[in-house]
Amino acid sequence: MIKKTHLTLWAACAAALTCASAHAATLRWASASDIPSWDVHSQNNALGNGVHAAVYESLFYYNGKFELEPQLATGYKQLNPSQVRISLRKGVKFHDGAAFDADDVVFSLNRAMDKASNYGVYTQGIDKVVKVDEFTVDILTKGPNPVLIRQLTELRMLDKDWAEKNRSVTPKDAKSKEENYAHRHANGTGPFVLKSWDPDVKMVLSRAPNWWGKMSGNVTEIVYTPIKSDSTRVAALLSGEVDMEGTLIAPQVNGWTSKLDARYPFNQDDARKLLADAGYPNGFEVDFACPNNRYINDEEICQAVTAMWARIGVKAKLRTLPLVTYFPMIQRYEASIYMLGWGVPTFDALYSLQSLVRSVGAQGDGNYNVGRYSNPQMDALIERIKKEVDQKARNDLIEKALMLSHEEVSHIPLHNQVIPWAMKRNVSMSHRADNRIDMRTVTVN
Repeated sequence: MIKKTHLTLWAACAAALTCASAHAATLRWASASDIPSWDVHSQNNALGNGVHAAVYESLFYYNGKFELEPQLATGYKQLNPSQVRISLRKGVKFHDGAAFDADDVVFSLNRAMDKASNYGVYTQGIDKVVKVDEFTVDILTKGPNPVLIRQLTELRMLDKDWAEKNRSVTPKDAKSKEENYAHRHANGTGPFVLKSWDPDVKMVLSRAPNWWGKMSGNVTEIVYTPIKSDSTRVAALLSGEVDMEGTLIAPQVNGWTSKLDARYPFNQDDARKLLADAGYPNGFEVDFACPNNRYINDEEICQAVTAMWARIGVKAKLRTLPLVTYFPMIQRYEASIYMLGWGVPTFDALYSLQSLVRSVGAQGDGNYNVGRYSNPQMDALIERIKKEVDQKARNDLIEKALMLSHEEVSHIPLHNQVIPWAMKRNVSMSHRADNRIDMRTVTVN
């Protein structure tokens, strides 16, 4: 039997610029594609998550040094191995003026656990969320969870009353074309407000006048324009139509091992023999799906891979799609072979292992395992990683799981994508290693 195989892009980037205070300004920003939705618990997408962070906030976040800091929380306490108490920030308002409190946290985390949500990988291990008082919640887990606070950095808070009023209690199902109100509208607690969004055309964000936090940058308006063509984006930058251009993907994480940082050996004759031994002496035809506006040279890379496979008789029928239709399609299991880029916002390898090589199940298990790779040994390792609190023992388990994935070729790694940002000289911002823009710190002189 020929296994369905994933093509995986691992993203990494690093650079630094400084910020300074100045007069109020507009930042005009372009990238290759648009976000899939404004529903923060719908499609788990790196670009969308990065943009959402300007409007919505989570209980905790990673600062510029990638240290965990409270955001809508003020702190937490581990009451016992299966219970974490979180204190919430007082005086925070949603953009419509409603007060943020424990009811919104309970609602938001339960919403992220809904079967329609694509964010189950961030809620794994959570049993239930309980309101203690107006500004305190308890998260009860199914056992020890060493990465719970890391997971909470990607779970953004919605106003319970706003969602109920606008029929958005459940997330938009990323696999379907049906929309809810939260898909095109936003009501967060963050430093910027969604002013308008014309999908695949233009998005405008404006400074939230009553944001609770402090801004070190001077940007009061953000205009985002998706421009698929690399040359057109660069031309727009040079002409002054946009101030900066780039994309948003995450870096290397806890659990990485240099033992696996090596290319698979290649032997064309052996490859042909393997095909013949499997009953395909003349090769075979196979569907091959790729995005055409998500990664750097994504379509061109897939064309090159198609040509390489043809040398051994594998005739890949390449089809390319834009981001907004591509990811729902592969999650409906409608591709035999596909390209996927993968970053790790929790900075821990469990996120990748659970999403990509865990058998499909509940709470995010295998949510991007769309080739349906399944190995009981791998599943057992991942379940142990979820609950192991000893760091050395846990990293040993991670290494075993990564080695097993490597030996079984659950994915074919292509390259680490280094993503350049280009910007005008009057724009200052930090090019974070997770490739996200912290809009609070951007300065346009």
